[in-house]
Amino acid sequence: MTVASTTQREDYDGDGSTREWPITFPVNALTSADIVAYKVSDSGAATLISASYALDLETKKYTYPTVESGLDPLTAQEAIIILRQLALKQSEDLKNQGNLPAQTIEDGLDRLTYIAQQLSEEIGRCIQMPVTETDPVEYATVLTEAAAAASAFATAASGYASNAASSASTASGHADNALASANSAAASAATVKEACVAYVIDNGGVAIETGIDGDIQFPFACTLNSWTLLADQSGSITIDLWKDAYANYPPDNSDSITNGNEPAISSATKATDTDISNWSDVTIDEGDIVRINVDSCSTITRCTLILNYTRT
Repeated sequence: MTVASTTQREDYDGDGSTREWPITFPVNALTSADIVAYKVSDSGAATLISASYALDLETKKYTYPTVESGLDPLTAQEAIIILRQLALKQSEDLKNQGNLPAQTIEDGLDRLTYIAQQLSEEIGRCIQMPVTETDPVEYATVLTEAAAAASAFATAASGYASNAASSASTASGHADNALASANSAAASAATVKEACVAYVIDNGGVAIETGIDGDIQFPFACTLNSWTLLADQSGSITIDLWKDAYANYPPDNSDSITNGNEPAISSATKATDTDISNWSDVTIDEGDIVRINVDSCSTITRCTLILNYTRT
């Protein structure tokens, strides 16, 4: 017969029920030793099938796994690859005697064609040098360097994406803190005179940066009584508070109310001051904005500022 097909392999995905896999490529003059199959796991790893299978070259069907094996059919996440894999040798020994059967010659030619197709399929899965390249060692070095550069670029890109996500998460946390603090203050105001507002500064696992962190708006009038700072680890931090009316938003450094006596932790995890009479202003009018500004910080990555007040 002629070998009109160039197909050398079959690739099938599992479906949880199929066990018989058709072979469409030519198999005439072949034995079961010339056909191999691989099971592909859900992770993409291929393993040579050496048991629990059946091969029928007459009906051109490969069965895996057999019912008798007790194994479950391949799942939708698994696959099977069936291909010809002939030994690269010539087993015909022609004798100078009588008529030479044409089938013998044709079977030999078919086998050589199978081997050529097998090698072509294997070469097709290899990295090939351009026709302009003549030194495989030099070209391999170029590929290695290109792969290293691509890996470094991918790592850098991943780092940028991670930093961007962290920054976005931190910004979202600041907004949530401000909203939660304002809502908490509003809810408490309906039933109590003395309460507190808590504001969390969180820099996502790295030391808190200096500068403006956020704002708190008070929906009622009150008098500030004391402050407390609670840090995630031992370190130092100084926080200034700037206050102004909503109409004059945003507050700036000239609106500081601490009079140089800013809430601060020094080489510790906590600090508090129950007497803030040395502040320049402790009176909060309804709607006032208090801005949180980090003057300095070392080591501390998360700090909670608690302001105790009495509604007026």
